[in-house]
Amino acid sequence: MLSEAVDTWSAAVESGRLGFDYAVKEYVEQTENELSRAFQGYVRALSNRQTDEDSSEVRRRALTEIAEHFDVPEVTAFVEAALESQDKRLSIGRTLEEQAHKLHEALQV
Repeated sequence: MLSEAVDTWSAAVESGRLGFDYAVKEYVEQTENELSRAFQGYVRALSNRQTDEDSSEVRRRALTEIAEHFDVPEVTAFVEAALESQDKRLSIGRTLEEQAHKLHEALQV
């Protein structure tokens, strides 16, 4: 489930078609599973953000809630990588690509 979502987000971001937030929003609108329901909270948090509220902090809280909800290593690792990308201002596209690769490797073991 996470692997497919990260693949989708990575393709959308790498193609330049969407940024990460909008890729997640599109995924939530087009997919019905436990992961998409959890990411609905992420989308809701960003859309309900107050004007004076820092969007990076809203993302941090929303992603952390997802990691806590699932409490599985793959989701936690993904959230940590996404937050590190945000904090260090790294390319989210590159981060998504790396996470997709790691998830596919884990599935092959």
